[in-house]
Amino acid sequence: MSRLSFSLFLSVQVLLGVPAFAQFVPLPEEAEPVQLSPRQGPSELVPSSQLPIENEANLVPQLRSTRPTLDSRSFSIPRPPNGFGQTPDEVYPWMFAVARSRPDRVRLLRLGLSSQKRVMWGLEIRPAGKPRPNLKKLAVICRQHGNEPEATVSGTRFAAQFLAASTPAARVLAQKMTLLIVPIANPDGAAVYKRRTAQNIDMNRDWGRNQSPEVRVLTQMVKSWKPQFVIDNHQWLPLKNIPVPMAEASGGQVARGVAQSMSQSNASRGFLLAARSRWGLDSLCHRFWGQRFGVPAILLETRHQPSIQGARDKAIEQALSALWAATKTLAG
Repeated sequence: MSRLSFSLFLSVQVLLGVPAFAQFVPLPEEAEPVQLSPRQGPSELVPSSQLPIENEANLVPQLRSTRPTLDSRSFSIPRPPNGFGQTPDEVYPWMFAVARSRPDRVRLLRLGLSSQKRVMWGLEIRPAGKPRPNLKKLAVICRQHGNEPEATVSGTRFAAQFLAASTPAARVLAQKMTLLIVPIANPDGAAVYKRRTAQNIDMNRDWGRNQSPEVRVLTQMVKSWKPQFVIDNHQWLPLKNIPVPMAEASGGQVARGVAQSMSQSNASRGFLLAARSRWGLDSLCHRFWGQRFGVPAILLETRHQPSIQGARDKAIEQALSALWAATKTLAG
């Protein structure tokens, strides 16, 4: 489907009264407990008394705890959690804290609900000041597979670095781009370190099939937010025959160019990241957007070998290098 068809599809949605994909969640002035009132699907309100979500109502009070920060010129940004599991209970308080740290640049978006009624959160990071019409939009979806925690780590670190913009080059990029990042696309799987959703669905084989509420939520997110580029961030598991790290492009020359820039950036740091383009099953996220809608997209797969000391940090650094290379290429 062409971009024109994609735009027409969205216009029809608006005419039919389809609700917006996400609800902006402003944070209160004081970090007091709040009722998050999760939603069923993109529009239907569900009484909170019917949805006992474990620890969800305690997210905001946790922001009172002291956290290390990333220093920038005039403000501090909470440092992302670095634990192995990267569960929603670890990551969501950090997202709240980030939204509080820079309300002029960050919006916390409640995208929808998982099958176990966990809220799916996104962070939108944009330049401060009045909205500008010509900003490039990059969507980064992390952790479709709950047993791939490094995807969350690299995603949250990238968001923090993008927001901090601690170098002149990073500040230039941050003025040209708007970032939407979903650190945990599969919160039910991430909570228990399992690949599939609570419905036993592999999310990255469900695009277009829409059997899982998680994929339905993310599909609506992309269609409504209209990014110029989508990155699906994964990690290879430490199996016996681990494939090489790769950036697989879908959606034309722009995607192939970004994959090449990711590969070159990694090579400059001594990492191997294969750039490739492959037409195939379009129930995978990047091919769904690239092949069906012509939205350039990349599947990013990094890996680490547990037997090698420091391999986890190197794998995360590899993903960060790729994400920054994509940002630089898209910003032009």
